[in-house]
Amino acid sequence: MQPSVRPAYLETFNMSAGDGTEYWKHEAEDFARLVRKAHVPVFGVDSEGRVSEWNEYMAEMLGWAKEQALGKFFVQVFVQPEQQAAMSQMLQRTMDGTENDMFEVSLVSRAGALHSMLLTATPRRSRNAKATGALIAGNVKSSSSSEARFADSQLIEAVNATFPVFSLDMDGKVTDWNAKASAMLGYDRDEAIGKAFVQNFVTREFQQSVNNGVALAFKGRDTAISECCLVSKRGETNNFLLNIAPWTDHDKMPTGAFIIAQDCSSFQSRITAQENELEEFSRLINDANAVVLSVDTMSCVREWNNKIADISGFTKERTVGHHLIRDVIGPRGQPGFTELIQRGLRGENVTNFEISLDTEQQESCTLLLNASPSHDTDNNISGVLIVGQDITQMNQATSESKRVADDLTRLIETANAPIFGVDTQGNVTEWNQKIAELSGFSKRDAIGQSLVQHVIGDDYKDSVSYVLLRALHGEETTDFKLPLVKDRKQNAILLLNATTRRGPGGEVIGVIGVGQDITLIDAMTQQQERVAEDLARMIDSANAPIF
Repeated sequence: MQPSVRPAYLETFNMSAGDGTEYWKHEAEDFARLVRKAHVPVFGVDSEGRVSEWNEYMAEMLGWAKEQALGKFFVQVFVQPEQQAAMSQMLQRTMDGTENDMFEVSLVSRAGALHSMLLTATPRRSRNAKATGALIAGNVKSSSSSEARFADSQLIEAVNATFPVFSLDMDGKVTDWNAKASAMLGYDRDEAIGKAFVQNFVTREFQQSVNNGVALAFKGRDTAISECCLVSKRGETNNFLLNIAPWTDHDKMPTGAFIIAQDCSSFQSRITAQENELEEFSRLINDANAVVLSVDTMSCVREWNNKIADISGFTKERTVGHHLIRDVIGPRGQPGFTELIQRGLRGENVTNFEISLDTEQQESCTLLLNASPSHDTDNNISGVLIVGQDITQMNQATSESKRVADDLTRLIETANAPIFGVDTQGNVTEWNQKIAELSGFSKRDAIGQSLVQHVIGDDYKDSVSYVLLRALHGEETTDFKLPLVKDRKQNAILLLNATTRRGPGGEVIGVIGVGQDITLIDAMTQQQERVAEDLARMIDSANAPIF
């Protein structure tokens, strides 16, 4: 079948009733795009621990493209060896139904670089609630007429090869019947030609709707019928979606109708798969152990997951559809959220944006957020997706750690015992007031200088170097006598304990020395030793018997 003019169905071929499948498709694609484009690392693993999801942020950060990462065992390939057991346990807990928040791990890039991350993990389940894995998050050319005709012919061939196609005259009788229609309904072309399409091939309950669609086509209008049952030669019924378009002559006057039937069974399975995917994405977002919310271009809330509801005290029903800045967020958080949304609507990907806000109970909390623009099906910005973590407790712990560190620093600085520190090169990194007083070297003069070369006398350089070397290898030394020399003059003598100093990861970063000033004790000891020696000599040389 080769039409003499461009048929109207080519313009409306993709239309289906209510565009239901397009809605679900776009929704699923939108959620998938949010995960893929999010400016935070997002990945997933299946029940065996193999990578099943890998967004663009992960690919850029670790240097593994999605195609390269998928299927690899996540823990063995991407996690630092000493943390693999803990990561495996966390994933197992997640798949057992326990959500995990603020899990710290270092991931290894393809180039060998380490990336420390805070991860939140939520179980990934099938529709029957069976655990299937875990989701983890730490953000028309204008054509010439000949080209158009060629495109038309290609499309016609593709349609004929894929869908049953029928054409009707103005009396509703079949004038054409393609091979796909014959294969699916069992009627040869010659058997179908000339028969009234609706009365002979459409089941009774759908005849009226198809007749209405054909009548509209005769008036030059396109119609989509979402459900219709056609009867095969063997009496079997098949569900189809029908697209009915007018068949026109050169003057664009209707001369009949053109019908394309889409097999509803495969169509329905695609809709079901898309609905399942959308439902899974919705469930993952809603139950994610990370803050997830989204707003439209008017800053009205579109998504508000359980985590942000728990943190803020505002329920989903209280927030969705309401203006985020005006109706939901209190004065403390308004400036931050306003800036974050404005930047997202400008197309920016915003990372590590810290916002403080008041909860419904008027308690203060701090969120670390990433924002990315979301897009509609035409790739226009339709809102902003915001993902983040509650770092209130982490900030409190950090503040407490800083306070303790400050207290320790003051204690070391003002201690009545000489305390110093050196790095792995033997250069001074700590020098408290007491050792400055005893040595004669101020903190300013000592910091950055070699302890052995700058402070220690020549007679003790080798022994002190040995003690420091042992400490750098994890062997501590106690009660080591250390003379302090300035300008070749011995200022003081310390009885020293040398202890290995380690960094956050357990690596050796230097040596801490804590001592006791034994200058007077040493002098008295030496005096007593001299007196004892003098008495011994006197006794040995006395001119009288002594026993």
